Amino acid sequence: MYSNTADWLKIKDTTKPSTPIQLADMGYDVWLGSTRGRKESNTHAVLNAAVDAAYWEYNFADIGKEDFPAMIDTIIANRNLGTNCNKVTLVTHSSGANSSLVMAATNPAMADKVGRIVNMAPCLSINFNQFWMDQRDISSVNMLY
Repeated sequence: MYSNTADWLKIKDTTKPSTPIQLADMGYDVWLGSTRGRKESNTHAVLNAAVDAAYWEYNFADIGKEDFPAMIDTIIANRNLGTNCNKVTLVTHSSGANSSLVMAATNPAMADKVGRIVNMAPCLSINFNQFWMDQRDISSVNMLY
């Protein structure tokens, strides 16, 4: 079963709130994105998720190439209303991390919109020389792959 946005809000340690709540309490503007196939995002302009098999024909690379840039553009467009938000920090997990790596490797224009990508538990190997973002401590990252 895939995880969803609600998993980020669940409290495992009852002595402190979940990470997004902690970040919001510290003054950060927190957006929780839902990629295709989740109940929060199962609508489509043309296809019906319940009856059209074509709705389900996508993978994490498609999400990195299409969905993540659309989410980032939406956040920046909405945050620019009276603010100076030109870049976002993207925090991802698992297949979301995979999709963000695809975005970083294939869409250099996103460098103007993403200040940092924090990936937790990505599950793929990729050529880090193709990234448009600098990596910190690349030897440690390469050790994982």
